[in-house]
Amino acid sequence: MQLEYFIGHGDILIATLDANYNPLAFRNVGEAPVFEFDPTTEFVDNFSTSKASPNLQDLHLPIKNTAVVHLTLKERTAQNLELELFGVNTEDAAGTFTGTTAFPDAIEDGQKYLIPGGHVGITALVLHDSTPGTPLVVDPADYAVDADAPFVTFLDVGAYVQPFICSSYSYKGAQIISILERPTPELCVVFDGKNLALPSERIWCRLDRVAFSAAAKVSLKSGGAGGTPTEVAAYELTGSSLVVPGRTSFGDYRVF
Repeated sequence: MQLEYFIGHGDILIATLDANYNPLAFRNVGEAPVFEFDPTTEFVDNFSTSKASPNLQDLHLPIKNTAVVHLTLKERTAQNLELELFGVNTEDAAGTFTGTTAFPDAIEDGQKYLIPGGHVGITALVLHDSTPGTPLVVDPADYAVDADAPFVTFLDVGAYVQPFICSSYSYKGAQIISILERPTPELCVVFDGKNLALPSERIWCRLDRVAFSAAAKVSLKSGGAGGTPTEVAAYELTGSSLVVPGRTSFGDYRVF
């Protein structure tokens, strides 16, 4: 007798849907240690009442079917981050910044401020003060730049008239993912794998219309004693599998 145990292993692929709820191009989300769904049926119950005996249940009627979907992703690709953060991916090409953006007034020695402009990889930063008529160029020895943060720390402000002005700099290219800018689209989710307990058995599951929430948490720093990282960051998504209009079931589940 062959034991029918199941240990799923395989790929998770997702696709956005067209106007008729048909999947478009699929992409592999990479390392995804969890893909689960919880089929649930909710019931309405009724109990007949009696003064002489305990109430007796005379109705247990199904009224609602739901399927909560759980998907955990580990690979931090731009497309995955768009899905996890409800964000939009944009490319910020390398370039130069010029302007007259002022820092806050009354800066003191040793204080750190963000460099205006929203760029990273800062080089050739030029600062001016607010001396009337001919502003002074701030000596680079009087400040320190953390280029990739991007912060500037003012080391010696005594000889200058504030506020300081960010006049120009060069910056590196960067990939930017916005946060909570748009809702995630509804997706078709496919598991294409096999049963490790029965290696000859292929498993294929499709959920045709899944609406995910944003990631339950986004860990940018985690670790054990001393702050040493102990595990790879994971992004946990939870959503609902929705019925496609015109259908009477959630879709197909097939075992080959």
